Amino acid sequence: MPKTEENNQWGLQLANENQRENLLNWWRQLQNNTGNRAELRRCHSPEDAAAKADSFRVYNIIGHHYSIQAAAAIAGLLAHIKPESEFDKTPFGKKLSSIKEGGEKPVFSESRFRHLLKSRNWNDFYTNMRRAVVVLDGRVHPLTIVDIILRWDKEQKPDYITNPAYSLRFRLSQEYYTEIIKREEKK
Repeated sequence: MPKTEENNQWGLQLANENQRENLLNWWRQLQNNTGNRAELRRCHSPEDAAAKADSFRVYNIIGHHYSIQAAAAIAGLLAHIKPESEFDKTPFGKKLSSIKEGGEKPVFSESRFRHLLKSRNWNDFYTNMRRAVVVLDGRVHPLTIVDIILRWDKEQKPDYITNPAYSLRFRLSQEYYTEIIKREEKK
């Protein structure tokens, strides 16, 4: 099936509205289940999270054409997302490049951002994403994180071919560096 620009837009990895709503409902319920949420927050890898029942709940929601690593990463990372974040539509890369309060440097340093982009496997990706979500104090829209994870999952498949301008790395870089350049130009 040929890829179109529309297929590469943010938020379309879960194109089915029911899946998005079911995933948000699962996440809302997780907010009230402090035991399960705490277990998932302590997971340091997708493998750790895959040993939790909530990863399989997520797997059943997103569909079996995504990997269990993706479902486990979603479960583990969404456990760090704060409830009020559901209303924040700020792009992830832009949030990472925002300035620390009372400072001049981005909340997520350029070095850490490059490490995120260079993630080579699920453990690296999960660790770097977890670090980013924690630095942002869990204030990221849950479906933004889901979209990033599912894009990562898709792009890791050996038969995946894409225009680099639509890749996850390019999109995150564009969001991150556009904000940095705007600030530099204002100086």
